Amino acid sequence: SLWFRADTGTSCSADDCILSEWQEQFGTGANASQPTTTLRPVFFSASPELNFNPAIEFSGAQRLAIENLNYTNQNLSHVYVWVVFKTTFDQGTSFNNWAFLDFDRSEFFNIYAQPDSGTIGWSYEADGIKDNDGSSVVNDGATHIVSGGYNNSLTNDTTIRVDGDLELESNRTATNLLLGETPTRFGFIGDGSEASAFNGTSNGFGFNGEIAEVISYNNQALSLTDFQQIESYLAIKYGITLSTNDGGVNGDYLSSNGATVWDASSDSGSFNNEVFGIARDDNGGLHQRQSKSILSATGLTAFHRTGYAGTFPSSNSANTNSLANNQYLIFGHDNNDFSVSGVTPSPFGVDYCERTINRIYKVVDTGGVGATTLVFNPATFNTLVSGTQYHIVISNDAAFTSLNSSFPMTENSGLFSVEVDFPNAQTSYFRIIVGAAGVDSSEITPICYSFTNT
Repeated sequence: SLWFRADTGTSCSADDCILSEWQEQFGTGANASQPTTTLRPVFFSASPELNFNPAIEFSGAQRLAIENLNYTNQNLSHVYVWVVFKTTFDQGTSFNNWAFLDFDRSEFFNIYAQPDSGTIGWSYEADGIKDNDGSSVVNDGATHIVSGGYNNSLTNDTTIRVDGDLELESNRTATNLLLGETPTRFGFIGDGSEASAFNGTSNGFGFNGEIAEVISYNNQALSLTDFQQIESYLAIKYGITLSTNDGGVNGDYLSSNGATVWDASSDSGSFNNEVFGIARDDNGGLHQRQSKSILSATGLTAFHRTGYAGTFPSSNSANTNSLANNQYLIFGHDNNDFSVSGVTPSPFGVDYCERTINRIYKVVDTGGVGATTLVFNPATFNTLVSGTQYHIVISNDAAFTSLNSSFPMTENSGLFSVEVDFPNAQTSYFRIIVGAAGVDSSEITPICYSFTNT
């Protein structure tokens, strides 16, 4: 029923622009706008915390009113809402940071971040007001994907999801009970609604923080696969690692056609740390050309293609390289630190064993992404020393019993980067080695590599 995304359909394109309209992307005509200048939020073209994507900032006194959509009676059997946001607001009671999307809690529904508990609130009217709480703190300044759901055909009709984790699944109403009441309600993004007409009365509580995306579905039952596809799209776009609390099910990343592009249970789940990726999926509206995990804002960043020469685009939209449809390149690591293993005497005579940084990355290529530039920031990779030569080495397996290739890293403006073409349409592993030598892949042991000076 609604799809708002800050990377398209906005009346602004530059930082600090005052936003007057946010166009709805499902084509329903239910755009969000604000006729009153003083009530308009602020547009930011790219935010590092949102993985090079834009956001709309609200500071408690702004709101966007939704056009051409209102609810007038009790006729909602299914409601699902997803929001990508970040906030640090922690002042007042649970109602003091309303709302991401609100059609009146006491008449229809709203979803919001509670400043006192820090958790997600998901409220609706179905035979009385039902207030529901998540369990994890989301007003921590990090970017989160949150969802509230109501499905009247299920016994456990009410759900709250945070970053892919099912935090609440509860039986809150009688089976087949419709959601809603009889007064007409128009909705707001960024404030609570009492509006019986477009841009009508608000609650005046006001959201404080940034909103990047809002998606909602009405009167349509969604499956777990649907949830995973929606959350995979949002997680890849915003650099968010999906939770694996449900045994590797929710941690899987799916394309819009249902293909698994990251299997959370493979390798015993040991690489599900700071998962991120670049991808294009036209059916899902995804084209992320550069990406990093928002859990490590100064860590590893991947840029599609090569030739950047030490100068990198500041936003995803500024990156003019283009992936092909259904190409995904997803990264995760084993959570080892950046310490360097000691030099081991070489068993190969004239060759010698180089030192390795302990962390190992896993890379899954779907669709043959091709050449990619990886940038390592010493602010995070604190054992990378200026003036030192490094390579990355790529293997078919996490034990590095065989090597496919190696690529030299270059240093530019304090960053280390490498241009690499991972093996097409398969899973690979890489790690950083210290040294300027090339790899002699004919003589390899798991940790100790054989090198020949060139």
